[in-house]
Amino acid sequence: MASYKTIDEQIKHLKNNKSVVFGNLELAKKQLLDINYYHLISCSKVRFAQSVNHEKKYVYSASNFDDWNEYFQKDVLVSEYLAKLMLSFERKINSRLANYISNGMEKNQFNNHEKNEILRRIRRSRYSMDLETNNHERNQHDGSYRGKETWRFVAKMTLGEIKGLLFWLFENKHELYQQVVTGYQGLTFPKSEITKFKEKLDNIQELRNSLFHFRPLTIYLIYGKGNNDKFNNKNRKKTVQWLFAQRYNDLVNPELNVLLDCTDRFMKIKKQPTMLTEKKSHSYKQIVFSQSPSKQITH
Repeated sequence: MASYKTIDEQIKHLKNNKSVVFGNLELAKKQLLDINYYHLISCSKVRFAQSVNHEKKYVYSASNFDDWNEYFQKDVLVSEYLAKLMLSFERKINSRLANYISNGMEKNQFNNHEKNEILRRIRRSRYSMDLETNNHERNQHDGSYRGKETWRFVAKMTLGEIKGLLFWLFENKHELYQQVVTGYQGLTFPKSEITKFKEKLDNIQELRNSLFHFRPLTIYLIYGKGNNDKFNNKNRKKTVQWLFAQRYNDLVNPELNVLLDCTDRFMKIKKQPTMLTEKKSHSYKQIVFSQSPSKQITH
């Protein structure tokens, strides 16, 4: 586990282990104070890592701190834009669910079995349980969900709880589910493709959690894995592109393409064996994906 580093120690580490050159040290210190050091390193190393050596450490090209910060700021720009799109998506889906579920519960559009299932899910929601706990502590018995004011309870559900409702609708009220996701291409799966639907929802939730916790998009993209548990960011790239397509932006698109290109190159480095051994000489070969820089340093 990595130990805490002061700003001065961070700068020393970047110099000695990442081959980073600093111009204005005082400005760099101010920037590092406002930038999560872990995010900067984990994000921008994707841009400047050139290869992996026989010690399984990345080899970096010589570069300026301004270049590392510039790449990080590209990520910030794209991440913040995607976060806005994700917030809009989540708000709309939540609002639609609140309307359709309320209609089904309070206008008798659901049968008794369906009502009981919705009742169970809402009562188990965090908001409903917290409300019930608070009422109990105050010796009050009203306010918990009893099939009324459904919209209020659904509107306060977490994304995980919303995802559970969507999944239930997909399986049991598929036509209603299709109404909820109207206009969102890529979510209108036929009922027979429930596995693909679940994977899509899982990917959306992972991206949402990453964005809302200020995790750089680059980090989200490079830690994807496929069904064989090997590094594969195909599904994560598709999820990012799906979200971006909800409101395409000419200014953000070039920056997003830079991130995708850099993460693709980095994924190739991660996938390759760390060493290639020649049987006769037993000498090691580095795996390099770009021109060898004049100076390289390992980490």
